[in-house]
Amino acid sequence: MSGYSGFSKSNNALVAEAEGRMTATAAGKALGVSAAAVAACVETSEWHHTSAKFNETKYYDVADLLAVKAGKFTGGADEFVEVEATFAAMRAFDAKRKSCQTIIYVGCSVTYLEWVGTARHTRATEIQLTNCQVTDSGKAMLEILTADGKSFKKSRKTRGLKIDLADGSILVRNY
Repeated sequence: MSGYSGFSKSNNALVAEAEGRMTATAAGKALGVSAAAVAACVETSEWHHTSAKFNETKYYDVADLLAVKAGKFTGGADEFVEVEATFAAMRAFDAKRKSCQTIIYVGCSVTYLEWVGTARHTRATEIQLTNCQVTDSGKAMLEILTADGKSFKKSRKTRGLKIDLADGSILVRNY
């Protein structure tokens, strides 16, 4: 059933949700793990368009995982072992992310794109900063402190982000 329901989700996305499939964020909340753990350990079942900009959002079929969590799993022993292994992998993923050591890099060069304009007419301006301090806590976001004391965060997956360390090695390059 093609089309859109308002400006937030496609009709197919609404059908998928009615049938029990979830986004990584919703599945993570329901399972008690992070969305990143769901995305890393559970296979995507399908994707649907969301938002007014037609983003592709991945959906996951986590019915078996929810059944095991609730103690109502009705599948076979082999399936149960597989589902428990997935749960263990998600918990291990989250534990690894939480135990990461924070590393502070000084004297870094940071280049990123700053988007300006309206929603329909955006353009990128390249911003170059030198002598920055970058704090890497091992998670998705990096904290950047500029030479003049301003602080901001960037995702390590940000398109157009480049961070060169003082020793000449590269921390992030997403060009």
